[in-house]
Amino acid sequence: VSEFQVVWALQNESGNWRISGLAMEIDPDESPLVINFEDGNRMAALLAEVEPESKPAESVESGANTNAASAAASSSTFSR
Repeated sequence: VSEFQVVWALQNESGNWRISGLAMEIDPDESPLVINFEDGNRMAALLAEVEPESKPAESVESGANTNAASAAASSSTFSR
């Protein structure tokens, strides 16, 4: 079992709070992992790094990574 401390980045837009990113230390000897949900290109790159190699090439070509990044960012939106 592993434990990680996560620091969430929040933004208040028009009275609604949104999670815009996170920071997490995975290895104490390395810099923390910082993920900005607002950067769709970086989110797509991160998702591409962790996707299994057996994924069909057509889903990557069709922009599935960009759509997944957008879904990750929009699913973290909530109201106070």
